[in-house]
Amino acid sequence: MANKPLIVEGELYYAKVNEAVPDLKEKQGAEQGQPGLGKYQWELNLAVSEEVFQQFKDAGVNVGMKKAGERTYTAKPVVTITKWATDYNGNPNKAPYVWDIDKKDYFDPDKTEEEEYIPNGSLARVQWHPHTYTKGKFTRAMLDAVQIMQLAQTSTAPDITEDEVGF
Repeated sequence: MANKPLIVEGELYYAKVNEAVPDLKEKQGAEQGQPGLGKYQWELNLAVSEEVFQQFKDAGVNVGMKKAGERTYTAKPVVTITKWATDYNGNPNKAPYVWDIDKKDYFDPDKTEEEEYIPNGSLARVQWHPHTYTKGKFTRAMLDAVQIMQLAQTSTAPDITEDEVGF
């Protein structure tokens, strides 16, 4: 019998779930002319309630955990959830599922790039599983799927006319 999936709700920040992006080691290596030191991954930062944050702790997660107030973009606790683009042997991993509220592919080829953008603060459900490595020393939340429940309203700078310029 399969285990019940771990699903939590929260607010997404800096979600990079359409294409894999370089991790910190890869970015630093590329800046120093040494690409290939790190990995590529899909990632998101999920701002959650204290109760949900405790669920991650209870599952043993000790990587990517930021207590309430440790991030400038939210006062809530934040968990960074990732999925590596390749496995331990360098084989490609399948991208995480990203669905809209109707359980349809969020990244639809018929949508424009603006329609596929996930604004910071959007509400989402995230399915994840714990992954332990380095001989049990570290456990991180690994991303399986995301369902966008409600997009945050993006604030835009007002358009002004030449007559409205204050100087």
